[in-house]
Amino acid sequence: MKAIKKALIAGLGAAAISGALLAGALPAQAESWHRVDTANSIVTCNAFLLLNYPAWHPSRVKCELDGTWHPFQTYGAYIWY
Repeated sequence: MKAIKKALIAGLGAAAISGALLAGALPAQAESWHRVDTANSIVTCNAFLLLNYPAWHPSRVKCELDGTWHPFQTYGAYIWY
């Protein structure tokens, strides 16, 4: 009986340690915006998203201005996953 109790305690300790390690690793896997393309205009940026991610919900795709506006501006295409 003592052997079973020791094995159970050791198993629970190992599970607690692995759970703590896994909990630390989960935030690195959290969803966030990922850049998938760069375009010279907002039109080509949106066209890229429409052609490559047509079934994605609009809240999961976006085009953003890179930095502040200037004559040679680029736009970034982002997806949320």
